[in-house]
Amino acid sequence: MRKPEPSAQTVRNVLQRLHVQVRLLGLLVFAVLLPWQSTTGLLVAAGLIALLLLDTGKSALPALASLRRIRWLLLSLAVLYLGFTPGEALLPSLGDWSPTTLGVKMLLERAAVLVMMLLLALLVLRASGREELAAGMQRLLGPLCRTGLLPKRLPQRFGLLFHEVDQIEARVKETRRDRAPFMQRAAALWTSLEEIPPALENTSGDGAYELPRVPAWQWGVPLVILACGIVGIYTGA
Repeated sequence: MRKPEPSAQTVRNVLQRLHVQVRLLGLLVFAVLLPWQSTTGLLVAAGLIALLLLDTGKSALPALASLRRIRWLLLSLAVLYLGFTPGEALLPSLGDWSPTTLGVKMLLERAAVLVMMLLLALLVLRASGREELAAGMQRLLGPLCRTGLLPKRLPQRFGLLFHEVDQIEARVKETRRDRAPFMQRAAALWTSLEEIPPALENTSGDGAYELPRVPAWQWGVPLVILACGIVGIYTGA
């Protein structure tokens, strides 16, 4: 058995003190419940993300820098909600060009959900080693795969993704610097990705990586997130 590679950071923050299975399960629960929250619930969630960013310190800077990757998606949301949402005009003096109050509110809420989900996912990824993530995913998905609810090799596919992410990112950056036509670059990128050796393809899944047992009290973390999320949904309805 191989032990999971250590996390990238030396100082253990709150996320790193949690077992990787708890991190992943908490992220899943958070992502499912967040879009249904009221404005108050979103503010509470934003406060939680802010505390995690402060706890992570300078190591959170790459996660914040990654927000520029969704700038076009945020711009698309702005065009959609500001330009096509009916309701009371926010700036009546602009006439038909004025965004509506409802449109601005919906834009801020949807953009906040997107940003918070991305930030938390990046913080969880940075708090975990690649092999640790693969092992945690295998532990979480293993029961569902054995019962036939999910494809049996799905955990191994996630393991491949986590293991090769650095090579994939390097290939993408190299392709973006190329001056060739877009379709030619896309074809070259696809070919180069197929050439990446699948280092974890023969991983058996169970027992491939050694993970400690989850402390019993830590299972309460995703349960607390679930309870708070449900309360936020019903109180904001």
